[in-house]
Amino acid sequence: MFAQKVSAYTGLSVQAVLDTEAAVYSGQEAIDAGLADELVNSTDAITVMRDALDARKSRLSGGRMTKETQSTTVSATASQADVTDVVPATEGENASAAQPDVNAQITAAVAAENSRIMGILNCEEAHGREEQARVLAETPGMTVETARRILAAAPQSAQARSDTALDRLMQGAPAPLAAGNPASDAVNDLLNTPV
Repeated sequence: MFAQKVSAYTGLSVQAVLDTEAAVYSGQEAIDAGLADELVNSTDAITVMRDALDARKSRLSGGRMTKETQSTTVSATASQADVTDVVPATEGENASAAQPDVNAQITAAVAAENSRIMGILNCEEAHGREEQARVLAETPGMTVETARRILAAAPQSAQARSDTALDRLMQGAPAPLAAGNPASDAVNDLLNTPV
């Protein structure tokens, strides 16, 4: 099976491949044996492979197949001439007409995706849950409504909760003692002495 694959890709006969008896060829020897087409250094190898694959991707458009019946009155040469005259014009028109439509679709898709992501990141439920909102925005197919429901059910981050709790505690706390701030107990002068 391996010899058949090598034969198919190199153009050598299966017997010629088997006659190599699994020998190892390097450099020019592989080209001389018919197992390689050219020598390429490692920096150019990717470019050569990409060019070879791009050449294989070229689009071939075949002719139209017609089924001749007794009711066909047009001769084969006349119909062939019509097909070659009409097909390139039709393909050119379709390509130019389809191009703006594709660009408009791409622009609309990008705008919709941007709107979806910004809707998730900037919704009210995302405050205090920014990391989770970012992950939800990165999820393909996640709608703003679904993300809002998930974010509303999730607890806020520990940082947001502790800042809020600390702020509430600090509102009722007395002012700190410092060099310019007198203590609430004015009778004790030792507390007002700067250190």
